[in-house]
Amino acid sequence: MNAMGLKKSLFAVSLASALFLGATDVRAAQCGETKLAEQMDEMKDHLKAYKNAAKSEDWAIMAENRAALQELADSAKKELPFKAQSEPKAAQEKMQSNYQKGMTHLEELLDNLETAENSKDADKVMSLMQEIGKHTKKGHRAFKQKCDDE
Repeated sequence: MNAMGLKKSLFAVSLASALFLGATDVRAAQCGETKLAEQMDEMKDHLKAYKNAAKSEDWAIMAENRAALQELADSAKKELPFKAQSEPKAAQEKMQSNYQKGMTHLEELLDNLETAENSKDADKVMSLMQEIGKHTKKGHRAFKQKCDDE
């Protein structure tokens, strides 16, 4: 292959690579790489840390993680789920309203968790953690984009 043919081949490969990478970036953004997705990932980490601390009844670590969860829930409540963004206006508003109701319920559960912590009621904490787990699964089914798991 001569120099000109090699340059054309390299150009074609470079162009194809750039197009592929560009498409990947667009797909990633479409799959929910949003502020809300970041907040939810952070919430997942704090929930896991909370559960681990609850097993050993480390009330200080539990309180620290619960407080972080409360802040994240309050902030996330203001976001629009990515899944709603492609919906018509009326459906988007309904989904946003349902999402905010779900986040309000999560905030209530976290407030109840704080009360249980303050009274050092380990049984109530474990019960609330189960309820929070069920609530988050329900919310993820309703609002999480399928490609978020890919």
